[in-house]
Amino acid sequence: MTEVLNRVSTVHVPRSQWVSSSSSEVWASALRPFVYINPPWLENALIRARELFHAGRVNNAAIVAFVTALDDSLWSDAPVPFVSSTDEGGISAEFETGSLQLDIEATSSGSLLVYVAAGQFDWEGPADELPDGLEKWAWRLGMAHRLQA
Repeated sequence: MTEVLNRVSTVHVPRSQWVSSSSSEVWASALRPFVYINPPWLENALIRARELFHAGRVNNAAIVAFVTALDDSLWSDAPVPFVSSTDEGGISAEFETGSLQLDIEATSSGSLLVYVAAGQFDWEGPADELPDGLEKWAWRLGMAHRLQA
């Protein structure tokens, strides 16, 4: 458990060395930089997850699923999420830009649930059933956040 919560890389790569980004639709496999880049808010999100775990509000399976989902370079352009526990022992991260809302909940059983609202699109359900996949929505969230900044 501690290993999962302490898994924060320190590799930082200038944006100029990333794989090029595009305003058009691209396949998720082409969205990652060549080198892992920490989302700038990841360390604080892990600290918050650790606090919730030690307070007994989040269980082990939820923490592992949460860290596994968010410890990915695709989230590096995403806005800072609001991290909180759920009533059922899970943990959630809520991301919001002016045009897109993406909520990820790691349940107490370790599964991921997602809510997405973007314009006319509104979807809620298991992450593995999300149209276009979670990677694509993470990329869209990052692009929306960069355009807003």
